[in-house]
Amino acid sequence: MTLDVGPEDELPDWAAAKEFYQKYDPKDVIGRGVSSVVRRCVHRATGHEFAVKIMEVTAERLSPEQLEEVREATRRETHILRQVAGHPHIRCGRGSCLTISQRKWPSPKRKPDDNMQIRLSDFGFSCHLEPGEKLRELCGTPGYLAPEILKCSMDETHPGYGKEVDLWACGVILFTLLAGSPPFWHRRQILMLRMIMEGQYQFNSPEWDDRSNTVKDLISRLLQVDPEERLTAKQALLHPFFERCEGGQPWNLTPRQRFRVAVWTVLAAGRVALSIHHARPLTKSALLRDPYALRPVRRLIDSCAFRLYGHWVKKGEQQNRAALFQHRPPGPFPMIGPQEEGDSASVTEEEAMLVLG
Repeated sequence: MTLDVGPEDELPDWAAAKEFYQKYDPKDVIGRGVSSVVRRCVHRATGHEFAVKIMEVTAERLSPEQLEEVREATRRETHILRQVAGHPHIRCGRGSCLTISQRKWPSPKRKPDDNMQIRLSDFGFSCHLEPGEKLRELCGTPGYLAPEILKCSMDETHPGYGKEVDLWACGVILFTLLAGSPPFWHRRQILMLRMIMEGQYQFNSPEWDDRSNTVKDLISRLLQVDPEERLTAKQALLHPFFERCEGGQPWNLTPRQRFRVAVWTVLAAGRVALSIHHARPLTKSALLRDPYALRPVRRLIDSCAFRLYGHWVKKGEQQNRAALFQHRPPGPFPMIGPQEEGDSASVTEEEAMLVLG
């Protein structure tokens, strides 16, 4: 899946990357990071496709130590990519199957290809683990962090974490794909991290009504707070959920059937978008119940208050400004007076009487 090319995605000058241009032909952008751009490229001699990561590294901006750190990180990432190349489960399991801890599987990096198969990318935080080796760094996307990563960052005596954190991230991804929302989320990050530490998530949303107990069991076994009780990669692949999916044949649809599926998909997407963005009609009961909850009505009431009393009416903790309009004015409603800042149109008498009544 290609991305739109912006000004920040310009190719380096020929003089700066002459050796690269002689061997490869750069194509469209397939990925973008904070300090790098990934492009599809074609080897000129063989025609084989590769992915090239382009980073702006200049000696004027970076110190020698920083340059060496960038080189080492690039070597490590390249080494890991070579290790996973050709693996039968590279599209789904990847890191944990090869004792590579990814630690960071953010949702924007789950990209569908042209066949709508989801692929994980970005090995920036990946590292190779020897048997028994542990990590202690706090890095990754908050919603995908395993509990032991958080504990390790708060407890200096914690033994560290291993590749089990990748299986936790797999559980988060599987939950998100099936429900359309992550299992751990709160607008206050501290509360979200507490939910992760305690393993607080539920299957009670309507999206789970037609989900099988088999996939719920798999997610529950992956989202175990204790890494010792969490499924390993091999155990997860032997779960009944994957046994049901094993050997599935793709649909052989005719062009007519493919067109019908595409039409249904577009119509369904349109209905969903319409239901989300379509404004709900304002009822009289909702207006009488809490008029100040509606911004247009609130602005109209405040504007009328200024014209009626000649000053802004402040709202105290025990004061209800709506009570000021539960009576009718003793005389004709004044139509001339100062207007609210930013308002150019005056309020008609019919509109004012509607609010006052």
